[in-house]
Amino acid sequence: MANTQAQSLPLAGPALLRALAENWWLLLRGIAAVAFGMLAFFWPGLTLLALTFLWGAYTLSDGILALWAAISGKGAEMAARWWLAAVGIVSILAGLLTFL
Repeated sequence: MANTQAQSLPLAGPALLRALAENWWLLLRGIAAVAFGMLAFFWPGLTLLALTFLWGAYTLSDGILALWAAISGKGAEMAARWWLAAVGIVSILAGLLTFL
């Protein structure tokens, strides 16, 4: 009885092994996620520092790209470009403040 149920499942036996062989990288992603989570738990200060630097780099690059998009926007509404420029400047300032 149990053998017939296992055969009727879509990922049973050889099909399961084939799916795992084709998607082996998902296992590596899971192991890496658990490892990074444990490192963050054991070294919270270093984790906070790394996340702060990553956020600062993100806001700085996002601000530069938003400012560039506002300046190079041809034919767009002026109000939308001013808003994009303001967001870009605030984002650049936030990124610089993060690094200071």
